[in-house]
Amino acid sequence: MKAVEIKPGIYWVGAIDWAVRDFHGYVTPRGTTYNNYLIIDDEITLLDTVKYDFADITIKNIKSVVEPSRIKNIIINHIENDHATSIDRIMDFTTDATLYITE
Repeated sequence: MKAVEIKPGIYWVGAIDWAVRDFHGYVTPRGTTYNNYLIIDDEITLLDTVKYDFADITIKNIKSVVEPSRIKNIIINHIENDHATSIDRIMDFTTDATLYITE
């Protein structure tokens, strides 16, 4: 799936995992989504990343909206595989971004 503009300047840039059947204790017979969002504003911000195996998809989605090197802020809401495990891959493209994450 490609990036989806959900509001002006706000894009879903996540990925769909069609194979997962149990997600956080929920039965998911049709898979699940790994949701992260790109906000285009004075400073471009990425909210969350995706599960590591889906990093290439989210990077492609980001690139379809903006050059990743223009991202200035990355916010990780919490540490779980589906939110944070591709942060290293994302940071390869966003070397000047500030990472906001709790201890």
